[in-house]
Parts: sequence; structure tokens; C-alpha cells
Amino acid sequence: MTSSSRRSGLKLHRPFVGVPSFLRARIENSCDALDADIAVFGVPFDEGSPFLAGSRMGPRSIREHSLRFAGSGAGFHDPQTGRTYLAHEMANGTIADVGDVDVWPTDVNSTFDNATDLTKSILAAGALPVMLGGDHSVTYPVVRGFEDEAPLHAIHFDAHIDYAPFIHDLRFTNMHPFRNIAPLEHVLSLTPGRDPQPAQRRVRDRRFDRRRQPRDDHGRVPGRRPARRRRGSAPRCAEPTRTSTSTCSTCP
Repeated sequence: MTSSSRRSGLKLHRPFVGVPSFLRARIENSCDALDADIAVFGVPFDEGSPFLAGSRMGPRSIREHSLRFAGSGAGFHDPQTGRTYLAHEMANGTIADVGDVDVWPTDVNSTFDNATDLTKSILAAGALPVMLGGDHSVTYPVVRGFEDEAPLHAIHFDAHIDYAPFIHDLRFTNMHPFRNIAPLEHVLSLTPGRDPQPAQRRVRDRRFDRRRQPRDDHGRVPGRRPARRRRGSAPRCAEPTRTSTSTCSTCP
């Protein structure tokens, strides 16, 4: 008995089958002969994270999950906006996946140079670079790769400003990308995607913030929860002083 697959000659291309390129786009191993409108690449780097490492697996995971939207090959529909996105690009094969930046463990400068060079190669081929991270530190070398495309306006969507000062010899963490981007000559402006930017992730009210957070935290450092008082112990003041040596009359 001949199977349905042999009779039809069709391939179903289910999301769990095949090499997981982004949206099942064609894979290009070099940008020398790149012919695409959009070139997707990954920067699997998370050495800029002070804790919770693992975003180095982000590009691979994003590619895998993107296969859920690649079945029809005719874009994907958003019922909320009533629009179909990437229909033309997917139907005409104008998206290419050029792989990942070569990461040199513990050698941040080499990894960042590779990210900049790949960005420049994609732009030189006339395609739009779309980067998959990686922690936030990788934003800087990608924006640096646009130096021949001046002027560039950077719009930053984030709950944090990622603009920490350079102290303790730290320059390339996930807190520094926009501190590095701001002085680039080809970056004409740096604009937060929402105003005020530090409030993007907050669900707390202003009274909560004033009571439990430092005033100069820029929306980045969550306040400590008040300690629970044991039964029978003396109450602590609701507004502790900012210095550790001063206490009020109700504090033990």
C-alpha cells in the first residue's frame, strides 16, 4: 500500500522538523552573495549579565519558536490589529538567516568586533540587519556597525536605561550599551521608546515606590520588602531613616 506521502509528494514542514532557521528562511553561510531584503543573525552572548546567565541560548530558542509562524509561508495574521505581517517577504523569500556571530568566550572585544563586522557585511549587501540576542550588551557592537549609514536615530524600548557609568573597570555589561552608543559620531539621537522610560515595567503605585525604594534608583533597584514583625515584638517605624546609625524612639 502506497503511503499518502509517496502519493502526494508533499512535505508538511511541521515546526518540529528540519533545521530551525528564523521563520524557516533560507540559510546563507556568507554575505558575499547575499540577496535578501532582511538578514537575520544571532549574537549568542551573555557574558555581560551579572547574574541569570542563559540568554546566549536566545537566538537558537527564538528560531525554534519562530517555526510556529512559518507553516503557511504567507506571513502571520494579528487578530488584534487585523493585519498580516511579513506576507510579501515570506511569500517571495526575501528573508535570509545568515547564522550567528562567532563568539570568543571571555574575549569581549573579539566577539563585539565580529558582531560589528557581520552587521557591516549585511548592510553592504543592501539588506536590513535583524539581530537576535544575547544580553543587552550586544546592542552596542551592532549599532556601531551602522557607522557608514549616518545619521542614525536610536529608539530604546526597555524598562531600564542601560546607561550605567563606567566604574570598577566595567564597560561592556548589560547595563552599559547605551552609555557606549551615545558618543558614537553617527548616532544623531537616542530616544526612549516610552516616557518616562524607567516606569515601563512597574505595576506599583507611586506611594509604594516612595515608601520602599531609594529615591535615586532610576526605577532599576526594587525595594526590600518590610520584615514581618514577630508576635509580641516591638513595632518598627514605617519610615526608617536613610542612615544606619540613626533610629527613632520606636525602633529597638
